[in-house]
Amino acid sequence: MEASSFAIHLEKSIPKFKELWAIEDIYREENRSFSPHSLVAFLRDFILFEYPQIKSEELVQIAKSIEQVFIEDPDSHWSDGPTLKDALITNFLSIAPEPAVGGLSIKEYLGPISQSLWDRCP
Repeated sequence: MEASSFAIHLEKSIPKFKELWAIEDIYREENRSFSPHSLVAFLRDFILFEYPQIKSEELVQIAKSIEQVFIEDPDSHWSDGPTLKDALITNFLSIAPEPAVGGLSIKEYLGPISQSLWDRCP
């Protein structure tokens, strides 16, 4: 999955993400372009700072979107250039925020592939 498709999916699923991503100026270039890593860094910060306001069904959508990346792109490697999968591993799963609302962290919503990768990260 391309980063642009991932961003569109998140925008359709999570209104607040769409609102904030539209005005984002740190993780996006002046021409509004972005790399997979900058998108994932924004997603990480979005979850960290917006967690109390994020609905449970939105967390489910985020987790499903992340899992879908690993299902669709199991064999990509850095030699192919930076990929969304790589960005999710290095910029999200390995340093994901773990704020808890009602005792749950984002990890509780992740699918089996994502949880397995999370568990392997230092």
